Amino acid sequence: MSDTKIYIYYMHYLSDELSNTLKKRPSWFNYKLCLESLLTTTRAFRDSGQIILTIWFDGTLEEFQSDRTMIYLMSKVHSGVQVKIAKWGSMSATCNALRSYIKQNEPEIRGGDWLYILENDYLHREGWVESTYELLASDLDFDYLSLYDHSDNYKLKIHQNFIQRLFYTDNYIWKKIFTTCGSYLTNYSQFINDITFLANPDFVAFAYLNMMGRELICSVPGFSTHCTSGLESPGVNWSKVAQGHN
Repeated sequence: MSDTKIYIYYMHYLSDELSNTLKKRPSWFNYKLCLESLLTTTRAFRDSGQIILTIWFDGTLEEFQSDRTMIYLMSKVHSGVQVKIAKWGSMSATCNALRSYIKQNEPEIRGGDWLYILENDYLHREGWVESTYELLASDLDFDYLSLYDHSDNYKLKIHQNFIQRLFYTDNYIWKKIFTTCGSYLTNYSQFINDITFLANPDFVAFAYLNMMGRELICSVPGFSTHCTSGLESPGVNWSKVAQGHN
């Protein structure tokens, strides 16, 4: 078993009602389902202490106690999950506060441990943890990992013109990509080195990091999808994955 730990920071900052008016969602989407898929796919690793999950909740204690997704969390998980509650008021403010918190208040994280900065509208399928540890044990050289194979990688010219090299480990395929969204994995030392650039909007941040020589890769097909209609990771029946968690 690897002694590398993965610290997941799960940012929950919008209610179902508000977010669903801002984004077009698949018919199967809800926040509870996304959290459930994360809890299910990480259970054994959380029990063994390899994965440490922190819920980063934007809101008051009263809002936390009445939030449907958080009610589900507290009914299913009674230990091994940290919860941080504060009213930051926006997605960008929540992300900024999280970066500052990790930099200032996480002395127990070793430089070689990994962080998973995760937004609350991603669905995961089984195997993502195993694939990540297989990748970390390989000799592939990379700095950032996305489990989301954005469909824009196949549609937009800026991505099509980018040389997307393929790599493999024993059981999985990976490729180099140009940018990703606001959910990504990186090791703690890399995160601290790049924290100023990561404060930019996600596309801009990774465009900067790419120009600086940082290597961003993703799994093919994706082990997660951003739950926005038309932008799901291709090659996976995400409706079927969702049904498996209901």
